[in-house]
Amino acid sequence: MAALISAVTGCSRDNRAIAALDLADSLLSTRPDSSLALVMSIDTSALSSPAARARWALSNTCIL
Repeated sequence: MAALISAVTGCSRDNRAIAALDLADSLLSTRPDSSLALVMSIDTSALSSPAARARWALSNTCIL
């Protein structure tokens, strides 16, 4: 039961982070400062999946 709760919570955090990264990507060409602030506000230690961590790293690299 605890593993299920942990998995659901982790997915929820990843989904919120992915939504924030989508927004940051959409702002990149018009508001790069806001895009960077949004990416940097994501708590990477809370990202549970390798895909979410890779997406954060890619977004961070593209913005810088």
